[in-house]
Order: sequence, then C-alpha cells, then structure tokens
Amino acid sequence: MTITAYALKHRMTVYVFVGILIVAGTAAYLSLPREASPDIAIPVIIVTTPYIGASPQDVENLVTRPLEKELQGIENVKVIRSSSVEGASSITVEFHP
Repeated sequence: MTITAYALKHRMTVYVFVGILIVAGTAAYLSLPREASPDIAIPVIIVTTPYIGASPQDVENLVTRPLEKELQGIENVKVIRSSSVEGASSITVEFHP
C-alpha cells in the first residue's frame, strides 16, 4: 500500500497529523527568543577636555590637534571625529569591533 492510498483511506488520521504539526510549529515559533533591538556594543571612546576662556581656534591648536596626533597611534582605530568650541574640546574615537 502506497502512502497516497493510505492517506486517502485514512483521511481523519491525516487531518489530525496535520493539525498536530501546525500546533507544534506555532508553539515552536512563539517560543523562539528574539529581540526588537539587540544590545550591540560599539567600541567608542569620547575624550572631552575643558580649556576655560580659550577661543575655539586656540582650543583646536593647543588641545585638539595634539590629542588627535596621539590618538592616531592607537591600533584598530576606525574613525576619529573632533570638535572645538569655546572653552572645550571633544574627540570621539571609534574602533573596529
């Protein structure tokens, strides 16, 4: 007896088997762990240096540029971003993960 002939002869058994497969598949799908926003660690360092009373040009020349030169010597640096404002310097160093 082939599987087709058996399925035609025992229709109710096939329906029950398909129903069990659907219920088991739905239960397995719902129990899978998933996250809407997984925690991804991006290696970033932010260096902020205050230099109170100095103009943005002075902060850039006296603080930001020397620090950038030193930070470029570090291994696995992906990108370095900096900004100099009145009285402060901020450098963001992003590394390759």
